[in-house]
Amino acid sequence: MPCFYLGSDGFATAFMDSYEHPTVPIFPMIWNTYFMTILITNHTTEAYGWQQWHICRPERMNALGTTLARELCDTLDFFRKNPRPGIRAIVITAETVTKGDRCFWIAGGDLKELSELPSKAEGRAYATMMRKFCEGLEFLPLPVFSVVDGAAIGGGAELALAADIRLATVRSSFEFKQLKLGLATGYGASSRLVSLLGKSKAQSLLYFCESMDAEKAHQLGLIHRLINSANSDGIGASILPILQLEPLAVSAQKKMLRHSSEGSSGDHTWADDIFESIWMNATHEQNLRQFKNR
Repeated sequence: MPCFYLGSDGFATAFMDSYEHPTVPIFPMIWNTYFMTILITNHTTEAYGWQQWHICRPERMNALGTTLARELCDTLDFFRKNPRPGIRAIVITAETVTKGDRCFWIAGGDLKELSELPSKAEGRAYATMMRKFCEGLEFLPLPVFSVVDGAAIGGGAELALAADIRLATVRSSFEFKQLKLGLATGYGASSRLVSLLGKSKAQSLLYFCESMDAEKAHQLGLIHRLINSANSDGIGASILPILQLEPLAVSAQKKMLRHSSEGSSGDHTWADDIFESIWMNATHEQNLRQFKNR
């Protein structure tokens, strides 16, 4: 049964009886909701709101398995059903884990959990759950960022690629080791890689099980920006130029880009429909009025 906790800002936050952590109100416009492995936090940067989905399972190096798959889907569903006024972006992060001289963001799949899925049907159900989560991000009406801070291995790299805009610290890396484990990419990642890099580069990346540092990932176009810090202040400063844009226009642009990546051809009246839907929104009208009155 879902329970509700009324935060100090007057917003009712839902969480499940079985979840280990209570909701922790902090102060208006910043509040936390804990699932078992994901912390949801609202932030503001220069009065612009954004929501952080922080994967926090350091004892398993944030590896992806059935637990995280369910909670990621629950988090997405929670946001859809409880839209937060003033939130202009979603930012997916993970608790960086340091082992020796290496830092890990998401260390691939949780092999212990995944070994408990012996049948093909169970493996398919897991893959479908993660694919639907990644596809669900594409259909959110606001931009989704992934902020990588450490090694994104296998499924971790695939999850990062599902975001609209990808940021990474300079100590990050991307490792495509799926074939070495006897698996191929999941979550719809092959299509995303081909769309981002072209088929030839995607083939090289996957067949040779390549790894690359953040600089190379940036050069290839897997990463949009390199950032110095993955703390909330650093993230806020990095995404501020997009937070400042008219949300209706950003949402429309995201929808147009999605249609384009789906290979829409022939009749493009959908683009006219989207353009019409945002014509003369408040920001557009204000800018036109200022230009007219010069």
